[in-house]
Amino acid sequence: MHNYREFTIERQDYFDTIKVRVYKTARSLRKACEEFTGIKGSHSETDGSFASTVPNNPTNAEGKKDRFMFGIIMLCEQYMEMQIIVHECIHATFKHEKNIIGFRGNYSNDEHEERFGYYYEWLLLEVLKTLKKAGYRVKVP
Repeated sequence: MHNYREFTIERQDYFDTIKVRVYKTARSLRKACEEFTGIKGSHSETDGSFASTVPNNPTNAEGKKDRFMFGIIMLCEQYMEMQIIVHECIHATFKHEKNIIGFRGNYSNDEHEERFGYYYEWLLLEVLKTLKKAGYRVKVP
């Protein structure tokens, strides 16, 4: 049994997926972060985190591309604050952008900034909607 609730966020017509995990306490979140990184004491004051995963694009039994997960946004109920969610969504957006550049080549600065902005906007709103639907209250400063 897990010590977190996990949600999957997917964009229609795209293959990338991101997970959101909500831990009950900051202590359980910090322990998970240490286990994920393998570095003891590395997240002793963390109230939220983003962990990138190795993106791959597997093929299913029918020969079609399956969705792939490129990261996990880790939050805790204890510190369900807007600024933490915003911060972790930015990390996730940077990772998403690095994946695009790595897999498809670089683009002009304008296109790069627009793509970054649209993805970040979409991700933040989806995370907030997902948390609200699950019954979490996000504290806004």
